[in-house]
Amino acid sequence: MTNAAPRAARSVRFLARTALGTLVLLLLVSVLPAAAGWRTSVVMSGSMAPTVQPGDVTLVRPVATADIEPGQILLVDDPDMPGQLRLHRLAAIEPGGLRLRGDANPQADSTLVQPAAVHGVGALRLPLLGAPVLWAAQHRFGPLVLTVLALAGLVALAVPSRAPAPPGGPGPTRGSPVAGQAIVRRPRARTRRLGGAAAASVAVLLALPAVGGAYATFTAVTGNPASSWYAAGNWTCGSAATSAGALSYLSLQDAAGPTAVNGGSSGSAGNGTYTSTGVTYGVAGPDCSLSGDTAVRLDGAAGAVWTSQLVSNPQTFSTQAWFSTTTTRGGWLVGFGSGASGAQSSNYDRQVFMTDSGQLTFGVYNNAT
Repeated sequence: MTNAAPRAARSVRFLARTALGTLVLLLLVSVLPAAAGWRTSVVMSGSMAPTVQPGDVTLVRPVATADIEPGQILLVDDPDMPGQLRLHRLAAIEPGGLRLRGDANPQADSTLVQPAAVHGVGALRLPLLGAPVLWAAQHRFGPLVLTVLALAGLVALAVPSRAPAPPGGPGPTRGSPVAGQAIVRRPRARTRRLGGAAAASVAVLLALPAVGGAYATFTAVTGNPASSWYAAGNWTCGSAATSAGALSYLSLQDAAGPTAVNGGSSGSAGNGTYTSTGVTYGVAGPDCSLSGDTAVRLDGAAGAVWTSQLVSNPQTFSTQAWFSTTTTRGGWLVGFGSGASGAQSSNYDRQVFMTDSGQLTFGVYNNAT
């Protein structure tokens, strides 16, 4: 019975030391690999959930460009947020760079990443070790204070207290109080323990900001009974055309002629043909995300694109065209005609054209009202 209290104190001290030792070990694991060229980062968003959660610490090892493969989790310089890092999975290797995607995101990232921007490939995850860094970035000081108090409590429990003098111990020595004299003891040992606990707790938290944060762009969907916020339904010009059921979609992003590839539902039967002159390929065009950002320039004289696909006088239809011009001279943009193989049409109908005043107009068969 008399040994129950000391035994309980030793058990508590052992558990506190075990918890602190585990924490110190995890911190060392997250920091020491830097000597071998590894990189450590704290996950700051949920775009890689459930594989990686916000507050997790991830360790990435260096990787050669030739060893980069789809499926790897890469830490890269964020192409959309200069000075930030992004931790996403490699979805595909494209001619223009690396296409990444967060596991929780329905679509791939819109901006390609160059291989030179890759810091490494994911090798180890330490769950929630970087939570204080996440809380600090979010200005959530309540959890930070609780963390400091918890660490201080663990340190205080881990430090042994001074054992009391045994009964019947040695008598008073020089300077010892005698009977009838008041005894005043300064709690120096306890003060030192608490001070050391607070210092150790602050040191642990100060070590965490040295670990960088990895962010990601938001592409998730959410809603509530009163409103709905959502990401764009179409991420490319081609998907916008196909989702609308386009029979013919000429992206005009071909690197060379004479074929203008059709991305519509009619397939290669709806391919177009560029004229042999008056066409400049690969000029700057609209940002079509995954499907490119180039266009063709028609000189307004000989340059044109046509298709031999026959259409029987559609009554319900729509035509769309993206164009940019620096002149006020009008002309035909898109429509139907009777000319074959690019020849000028004697009959033309359902035309979209621009007038010399810059006004867009839709017209039906010539000489008709």
